[in-house]
Amino acid sequence: MLWSCWNGFKRASDGFWELLKRENLGKGVKIISEEDGVVINLYIIVEYGTKISVIADNIMQKVKYTVEALTGINVKELL
Repeated sequence: MLWSCWNGFKRASDGFWELLKRENLGKGVKIISEEDGVVINLYIIVEYGTKISVIADNIMQKVKYTVEALTGINVKELL
């Protein structure tokens, strides 16, 4: 799972697990399909005290690589 890769991203309060219910799984990702690729918006929750910029950069690199490697679709932008 993605959040198992970075400290601070995988720990959360019980309220966080409510967000992971089946009906809420799509709420953290928005994909916009364009002619020459996709734009992906990610919404994440991180633990207080973590370096958000480091975690966000790592997540964006991993998502971009994985989407392009598995689907062959160009990721134009990742926010």
